[in-house]
Amino acid sequence: MTIAKSNYGSFSEKRGNMSRNALMLSSNKAYLPGVNSILNSLDYYGNEDLDVHLLYDKDMADYPEKVKDKFIFNIIPYCLNDNPEVWDPSPTAGTNFKHAKYRYISLIKDDYDAVCHIGADCVILDNIIPMFELAAQTDFIFVPRNAHSSQLLEDLFVDDLDPEKADRFIRSSPIADFPCFYNPKHYARTMEYIGAHVVPKDNPTKVAHVEIYAFTKGLYDMGKIKRVFRIPASQWIGDEIVTRQAFTMRDRPGEIIRLYANKEQMKLFHNKFWKAGRIEHYYETGDRTLPKAQNMNHNIKVILKMLRLFNYGWKVNLNDVYDGPVGGYL
Repeated sequence: MTIAKSNYGSFSEKRGNMSRNALMLSSNKAYLPGVNSILNSLDYYGNEDLDVHLLYDKDMADYPEKVKDKFIFNIIPYCLNDNPEVWDPSPTAGTNFKHAKYRYISLIKDDYDAVCHIGADCVILDNIIPMFELAAQTDFIFVPRNAHSSQLLEDLFVDDLDPEKADRFIRSSPIADFPCFYNPKHYARTMEYIGAHVVPKDNPTKVAHVEIYAFTKGLYDMGKIKRVFRIPASQWIGDEIVTRQAFTMRDRPGEIIRLYANKEQMKLFHNKFWKAGRIEHYYETGDRTLPKAQNMNHNIKVILKMLRLFNYGWKVNLNDVYDGPVGGYL
């Protein structure tokens, strides 16, 4: 399948001051608070050598224009509604939106040495450029261990990738699906395979909403599973320790804020703590009298402090670019 570069023509022709590192981020308006915190946090931690490809839905079309010149990195907006080759906007496509990146890679694979996929429900907690540099120099793909699973990569068999088991795969996959860092020279074909065959845009399947399944199956089918290098979930996801380990914060006047988990500096945290009702979900699912609940309460407060900084205290204030709902705690 050939995808037209209808928005920007050839990226190579426009390189100019473009980076050799690309971060792909897709969102609609519902996830705009997450996108805003990601962009501000990337800037806060000095991620300058970076092109952020923002794949967006038309319901947040004014956002890219408002923020495109606000940060230390390049923002390259790409409206998915204008590009049916990348995204099927029909109501039945549903979760196909988040899979657009697996087709969009065809547009940029020759222009970058390293690419990162990230979800719009994350917050960056460090300078992550070294991971791009590492990915550019190897044929490994770097991805966190699945925080919900203790399964080993070598124990993954084709039987585990039965589509009938996709819903349960969230808890059993040995790897997460983001953040992932890779050299497109080695992995663009794998990403294109996922977009064309595992989650085809014009034929949504029962596994379409389980991206961790689609991602893992694509790596397995293309013979890349043995080139996965798992990075620590406590540093790159954080979910597993929301209720298990207390975060520590280094917050000295005049210095960049650092967060630590298990005495390791955190690089990213994944959760929708800006979403109304999200925190209540955690409180409803656990006994708040247990010691682990004390860690959960503490950790949630720490992450909310960071989200408030990145959405209201850095370069782009959420109130200036978003009129939708957020949790009252934010």
